[in-house]
Amino acid sequence: MAQRLCYTRFYYMTIKFRPNKKEYILFNLRAFIGSTGTRLVLGALFLFIFLTGIDFTKGTIILLLTLFMSALLAVFLALITLLISATFTILQMLVRIKSNKTLFDQDITYSFEKERIISQDANSKSEWSWNAIKKVKQTNQAFFLHLSSIRPVMIFIPKRAFTSRGELDEFVTLLKEKGLL
Repeated sequence: MAQRLCYTRFYYMTIKFRPNKKEYILFNLRAFIGSTGTRLVLGALFLFIFLTGIDFTKGTIILLLTLFMSALLAVFLALITLLISATFTILQMLVRIKSNKTLFDQDITYSFEKERIISQDANSKSEWSWNAIKKVKQTNQAFFLHLSSIRPVMIFIPKRAFTSRGELDEFVTLLKEKGLL
């Protein structure tokens, strides 16, 4: 249930929702894909492909077949690394879902004010300034407010948390005015 008071250049909007398993999995997979570790593995892969194609003793390019085989090996190793990492991420999510019986029984409340965002559930309260938001990604189901470009720290806001299309549009307007969309 969303509540809002809107004044000129001052926003106050509160949304409340209870996350579900699908959203929890979507959020964690999005965090995994955008994680620094994943980016580092892919960066190392491209660096490895480039460096294996150069013969430093002669300063010339190695035969195309050798380059292709090196690149194929690098791609294979990177994919195995990502597959193992993704498997552990999924297993960790499943363990959390099984072990934490109250994970989906608690409402999460977000309040969007002029200078800050406040998140609160039954166990904790967090505050962030709008300047802490580095980028916003919007999907058909949710908004992902990225708090850092280094670690995959995000605020997840499902679009179903808004009680009307007007409230959703108002939130999009707020993000645009903050220069995030």
